[in-house]
Amino acid sequence: MPRDLQRAVKYYQLAAEAEVAQAQLKLADAYATGVGIERDVWESARWMTQAAQKGLSEAQFKLANYYANGTGVQPDKNEAIIWYRRAAVQGLTDARKVLQEIYHEPDPPAETYAELLKLWRAQAEQGNPDAQLRLGAMYLQGQGVATNAGEALRWIKESAERGQGEAQLLLSRCYREGRGLAKDPAQSLIWLERAIDSGSAAAQHTMGVFCFSGELVPTNFVEAARWFRKAAEQGMVLAEYDLARCYRNGWGVSLDQAEARRWWHLAGEGGHVEAQYLYGCCLATGLGSDTNLAEAVQWYRRAADAGHAKAQYQLAGCYFNGLGVATNANIFAEWLEKAACNGDPQSELDFGRWCLRRKAGNPDVSEGIKWFEKAAKHGLSEAQYRCGRAYLIGDGVPKDREKGSNYLHSAAEQHHPLALYELGNLEDTAKNYREALQWYLKSAEAGCLKAMHRIGLFYFNGSGTVRGFSEAAVWFRRAAELGFPESQDMLGRQYEKGQGVAQDFEQALKWYRRAAEQGHVVSQYNLGLANVRGSLGVKDEAEAAKWFRRAAEQGSAGGQNSIGYCYDTGVGVPKDPVEAYKWHLLAVAQNQSNAKVNLNRLEPRLTPEQIIEGKKRAGEFVPKPVAATGEITQNIDK
Repeated sequence: MPRDLQRAVKYYQLAAEAEVAQAQLKLADAYATGVGIERDVWESARWMTQAAQKGLSEAQFKLANYYANGTGVQPDKNEAIIWYRRAAVQGLTDARKVLQEIYHEPDPPAETYAELLKLWRAQAEQGNPDAQLRLGAMYLQGQGVATNAGEALRWIKESAERGQGEAQLLLSRCYREGRGLAKDPAQSLIWLERAIDSGSAAAQHTMGVFCFSGELVPTNFVEAARWFRKAAEQGMVLAEYDLARCYRNGWGVSLDQAEARRWWHLAGEGGHVEAQYLYGCCLATGLGSDTNLAEAVQWYRRAADAGHAKAQYQLAGCYFNGLGVATNANIFAEWLEKAACNGDPQSELDFGRWCLRRKAGNPDVSEGIKWFEKAAKHGLSEAQYRCGRAYLIGDGVPKDREKGSNYLHSAAEQHHPLALYELGNLEDTAKNYREALQWYLKSAEAGCLKAMHRIGLFYFNGSGTVRGFSEAAVWFRRAAELGFPESQDMLGRQYEKGQGVAQDFEQALKWYRRAAEQGHVVSQYNLGLANVRGSLGVKDEAEAAKWFRRAAEQGSAGGQNSIGYCYDTGVGVPKDPVEAYKWHLLAVAQNQSNAKVNLNRLEPRLTPEQIIEGKKRAGEFVPKPVAATGEITQNIDK
């Protein structure tokens, strides 16, 4: 978030706490939109109420809408009408339209600013400091009277000199910003200190903010924490929140998670939505005290109901994982969608995933990509990668190679391993092997096992680099030791043939077996061949048949032909001509080179009943999911 927006909101907060209505409106708008500050509709409604009560027609109209729609307040049609009327009296056209078109009412009579101006002027002239402050604020904001900075400052200063803390704080702000007079940091500090002497919690908090930021006074975290504590002890919610942050991070005080938790609890009880969320986090993680998941859910819910996106995301997670509540996929999805709609990047990404995988049992790829694009705009590399892949292949969106490449480059700039790999794959497909190798190297450095394997293949085949079996073995070993089955299979082959490594049948068997146990079809088949032929120093026909069957069950045509041969000849299994016929039929259906010969050799020896049963079994066969793929190039019967 841009720092200038955050700084603007900080100043709005200071002025709003000094009872400046326009600043209260601006702060309410910031909370409503999440611009410059965490979105918080309850805080927005609180500040909008204060601005509306000071007579700002725009605030009155917006507050009316809040009551009409239940934004940050309980829905209340009667209260909405009251505020629409007040805004309409001041000539706000939109308010009049609402009353006329929705409530079918004419413009109602009500008190005007002229009446308030007359009332406050009379009281101000009698020396009432509160009235002097309000009269000054009307001149400052042009409420019911032409804006007049000089007249505003005259009344604000008179109120301030009578010890009105809010006026002193507002006067400090005017000197600091040069509003209606020349900027004078020294005078600003003098009036801020006088406001503090008047006991203003807002002034104490403001001094804490300045000590923290180094504005007006030297940066001093210890002093900042001290002023935050003074304001917090007066019950100022924002100060309670900031004091908790000091304890959480060790800013000006000793690191103390229990104190951070306590002050966040107090601020949360006072309605500070971010504090409610953070206190929920404390309860969920055990920060500062014991874990209490059920209570954490309640605090997440309070913040989530106020529109806090991260609280909504955490609450969704609780329902997904059954933390503090019973698992409920529907409620999980509702809160996740709310968090995504409120602009939380991780929620956008996860809601996109849910659209693709589980949404009402009916995946919606286009909807999923839409949410990925939202998260991608927030800079999430995983979302950028997913968008890149979608546009490259046209999955849920029109195929657009340039757009897909741009998304992948954005993710690659953040070192996303698979994005780097896909960029390598693009160059690989275009036969730009040198460029492909550079992308694969970057992907491998980021931890991508597929890239490590691909680099091994480049060295093995001499693509984009000088052919080198020993270099290939280095890369295959890196991926193999991290569990990548294709690399385990290739390393097994290199040990079997002595390519780049010393020939070692025991090592070959070890790596074939590791890959095979992960479902790698080629390794399963190679183990079958090795055990039936004894080519790797071990001959075990039962073990051979086991691995042929594993490959066959995953749909391998070579495996099906070989296990069929085993059942036909009794290699490693009892003879079973019907089972042999079934597997040969399945292999023939995939055009396996030797299966037709074996089938023709077997079929004359079968009874019609056996043929029928074999065909029945073949028709019922459903292959298991293939965990890893490869190419089988040898046959058992050769």
